[in-house]
This record gives sequence, C-alpha cells and structure tokens, in this order.
Amino acid sequence: MPFGAQQASDPYPYDSPEKMIQRLEVCTERNIQYFIRNIAPNGKVAGYTDLGDYAKLPNSLIMAGYPKEANMVLNYCLDNFFDEESGDFLTAPGLKSAKAPFRVFYPYCNQWLIQAGLKLRRFDFVFKAAAYQDKFYNPITSASVIDKPYSESGDNINDIFTSAALGTTYLYLNNLERARKVGDMIVKMIAKQPDWKDASKGYPYYLRFTDDFEFITYVKPVAGVRTIYKVQGDLIRQPFFSIGYPVAFMGLCYQIFGDKKYLETGEELIEYALRINKDVRVNQWAHKLMWGTSIIAGITNKQKYWDLVYDIANSIMNNQCPNTGMVSNVLDQSAEIAFWTPIIAMRIRAAKRKFGKIGDGPSRSKL
Repeated sequence: MPFGAQQASDPYPYDSPEKMIQRLEVCTERNIQYFIRNIAPNGKVAGYTDLGDYAKLPNSLIMAGYPKEANMVLNYCLDNFFDEESGDFLTAPGLKSAKAPFRVFYPYCNQWLIQAGLKLRRFDFVFKAAAYQDKFYNPITSASVIDKPYSESGDNINDIFTSAALGTTYLYLNNLERARKVGDMIVKMIAKQPDWKDASKGYPYYLRFTDDFEFITYVKPVAGVRTIYKVQGDLIRQPFFSIGYPVAFMGLCYQIFGDKKYLETGEELIEYALRINKDVRVNQWAHKLMWGTSIIAGITNKQKYWDLVYDIANSIMNNQCPNTGMVSNVLDQSAEIAFWTPIIAMRIRAAKRKFGKIGDGPSRSKL
C-alpha cells in the first residue's frame, strides 16, 4: 500500500488532517506526472486521440498546478475536436466519442472543457461552446436532456446527473437564474424517488425522467449500448458518480442561494449512499461522491460524511500504481481524480480552519 495508506476497513483511526492533506497532495503529483511525461508540445497525449480521453485533463492540470500544460491540451482539443460552426466538441464528424459513457451523457465532455476554458480565460471559444450547451437545457423541466438538444416535440430524456453538470457550468458562467432552476428541479426529483429506500427492490435510484416528470424505471439492454439509467444500490460497480455530482451541486446551491432545501437534498443523497452496498466506499467510480460529500461535510462537519470522504480517498490512494503513478487503468478516470484529490485536500484544510477539527465524533470507518 503506497504512502502508508490504510484500507478503509482497517479498525484504526484515520490519518490526522495534516497527514491526509499531505498524502492527497503527493498522490496528486504522482498521478499528474504521468500526464506531464506524455504530453507533446502540441498538447497531444501519447497514444490517445479520443475526445473522452482529453475532456477532463485541462481542469486536472490546472488544479494540480500546471496551467501551461493545461492550455497546451486545451489547444489540442480546439484544434482537433471543436466544431467552430456549432460550438460542439466531437472526436470525428458524427462521432462524439468511441467511449460509450460519453455518448450516453452527450453534453458531459463539453461541460468539462467549458469550465477549463473559463479558468484559463479562453474567451475565444467558451461562449460559443456555452451557447451550444444551452441547447440541452429543457425549459419545460429545467433539466438537461441527456443525449441530444432539447426538442419541442416532447420526446426528451431528462437526466439528473447531466443536469447537475449543466447547473454547475451555469454557476461558472454566472447564469444564476438558470442554475437555480436546475437546482430546484433536482430537489423535486430527489424528493420523488419512489424506491430508493426499498430494500426489497435493491434501493434503485433513478436518473432519467420524461417531460412529465415521470421516472424511466427500465431501459431495455441493447448490445453495444450503455444505458446508465439508474444506480442499483444492492449491487457493486454501479455508476456512483451519478450520486456525487448532484450532491456537489446541491452543496454549491446552498452556499450561493442560502436555501436549506438544497442542503437537505444533498444530505438525502449522501444518506442514500450510506445505506447501499458498501462498494460505494471503495470504488473509483465514487470519486464525485467523495467531492460532493466533502462540500456537505465542510458545511455540517458531520463525522459520518467525513468518514465517507476518507474511505473513498483512501481507496483511491491505495490503488495508485507504484510504477506509473496513475490511480486508475482508465485514462480519463485517472485524469479526473487528479482534479478531485487536490480539491479534497483543500476541503479538509478549510474545514480544519473553520471547525478546529475534522468531524463531530470519533474518526473511524463505517465499514
């Protein structure tokens, strides 16, 4: 186990905040150095040509302290993926990505690149790209349509996960009116979850819904197509990230708008994560849950929330490759986690300064 990391199930106290921050920062640097070593002067990552491999990386490089390299990668994305006429990003004409999840959540890659462009003040493309993103906003539901721009015909598939990503992008763009509408929609749809407390049904959390706000509770499998329409809470290897982004967005909405309904909805989502399969605590796909929970924990300082953050973070660090430094064998996941780990370190540092200690009770794993 690198850096003395403990398994989340170890019956020992967690590291001190200072030690945890140090480990997260070392993990970040070792992870990001894999990318630094493999970025060519034109911003290309050796061996990779798909939009999905690049979309998250500029943000990760920025947060890890490498803005020059972030700008190089962003230039590569603009030169090779950006359609200046439409404002969309595509791997090739007619192909979003060869990676199925990025075809399922069509606007998702674009949102990462818009956010990075704003950080780097790349006003040469961000507003064109943002205008394209607006086409996915559904004025009937105040949600993001998952796979294509909004249609007045009413055949839209709305999605909670991409709505949280769109709402967060609206916060970056200072479109607070739209962001709040998206936030209110998420509050509504989380309150409507029909089965996520039902153990007999396996605690399903539904992501998709119609323009009539009816959940899509079943999507027939199609060969070669990813559906990602729910989290089945009694199973392992679920899309736990789809819990995490709404948690984070709810925390941000509470900080900005001050309405407790956002905080309460964020906590409802975390409580869902706490009652489902414990794989959620040790799975790399829970990285956004780590981030989102750290925002809520930074507001409430509840011990059980920090325990969840620490368990996911420890699991990620435990799985860091001693040779490459990558924390996942999936390139875009390793890149994304290089964005979250320094943020978690910042959240711990801020909470320690605010509360004097991390958590309101004895630190221990809940496994």
